[in-house]
Amino acid sequence: MEPFDIVNDYFCSVCNMPDAEMDSDSLALVHVWHSFGLIQNGGIHSYLCAIGDEAVPVANAYRHAGIGRGCDLILSAHALWRSYWPEIDPEESDPNEFRSKFESQLDAIEAEFYDLEGDIVTHLAGIVRHLRERMD
Repeated sequence: MEPFDIVNDYFCSVCNMPDAEMDSDSLALVHVWHSFGLIQNGGIHSYLCAIGDEAVPVANAYRHAGIGRGCDLILSAHALWRSYWPEIDPEESDPNEFRSKFESQLDAIEAEFYDLEGDIVTHLAGIVRHLRERMD
């Protein structure tokens, strides 16, 4: 089975479990895989405008999963978003307005983030293998 399929199959098997029922590795995997898919499909600017400060614990999940650069990139984009949107609730923040305000910086962050796909899949597949070994 390919690493992508290993990660996706595991994600699908645990993603609907309550956070309290997952171990920290599974929880990190769920946060990373889910966020990476959303960011790939809509950009980090849209992701941040949808979740706001919830991006910080998600970024920490990247670090927990061994993907420190992913954490750093999300936190960098979050800092830009915070300077664009100082309000607590992200609901009224506009991804297009945010993107146009920081276009070149967000372009660089997103390009580097997308380049992490292989590292993300590799690290997460390693977590799944480790979790399965513990279960055996």
